[in-house]
Amino acid sequence: MNPIEKLLLVMMKQRLLGLFALEESLAKQPQAILALADAPERRWPDLQKFTSGEQIPSQLKTQMAIRKPMLKAGDQVKESISSLALNPQKGRVTIDQNELEALIQLAGNQGAGLIGFTKLPHELIFKNRAVMFDAVIVLGAQLDQQAVADAPSQDTYVDSINSYDVLGSAANQLAEQLRGMGFAAHVSHPLGGLVLYPPLAAKAGLGKLGRHGLLITPEFGPRQRLAAVFTNISNLPFVDVGYQINESCEHCGRCQKACPAQAFFDEPIWHSSGRRTSVNEAKCSVQFAKNFSCSVCLRECATVNPGGARR
Repeated sequence: MNPIEKLLLVMMKQRLLGLFALEESLAKQPQAILALADAPERRWPDLQKFTSGEQIPSQLKTQMAIRKPMLKAGDQVKESISSLALNPQKGRVTIDQNELEALIQLAGNQGAGLIGFTKLPHELIFKNRAVMFDAVIVLGAQLDQQAVADAPSQDTYVDSINSYDVLGSAANQLAEQLRGMGFAAHVSHPLGGLVLYPPLAAKAGLGKLGRHGLLITPEFGPRQRLAAVFTNISNLPFVDVGYQINESCEHCGRCQKACPAQAFFDEPIWHSSGRRTSVNEAKCSVQFAKNFSCSVCLRECATVNPGGARR
């Protein structure tokens, strides 16, 4: 890593420190829903290792390619928190069908190809984070099919980072629309986020959990970015289907066999809350940083690549 690459990582780390402090400040809000004692930890990015090049690709060309969408995503995270001050003090709590359909259309027009509704299981809130409401609108935006097929590559990584910008913007615009209709809203941005997204999206009926720990949907397989908008609306069409495992994954194993970092646990770790951990995040992050965000598990997933390994 040359000095310029190192400097850019240091600058990004400082920005992330500021964003983390903002997120952690949410726990001080009087109405905050706090993480539970056995809450999952948000392991990426690990700022203790960030400037060593073990968290994101450090090559200058790559850093410059993703700099603009990363800065925009950071601004969106700030907006997701600062805009809480715009929530109505005594807002509405029920929505009619026409308004709901308008929200769904807005989300789709802004790039969210998936939308679901559920109640937040509090055990999914990350340690040291908090949310304001437990009614959830879960959003998903697809990752480009060709970019995933080309993984690992710089194009794969750039598309992945661009998806943070697209979905983060869609989530903030949805929250703005909700406030304009008289409801309260709180955005959990796709970059990091305040909650564990795959099981939340599975609970909302958007898909099932794969062997790699990612959400597998009928529309895109594992090729999506996820975000959430928490709201005070009491009559959304909530779904609760539990943390279902994609049946074919249990007998496939291609993602595990293809993993360059050998990051999969031999047996998934089941937590008392019902969560399942399939991958060693530390091993995964090193491979992620060395090889343009890796994404080999997405590339090799039989739901998007039924023909078998491409490399």
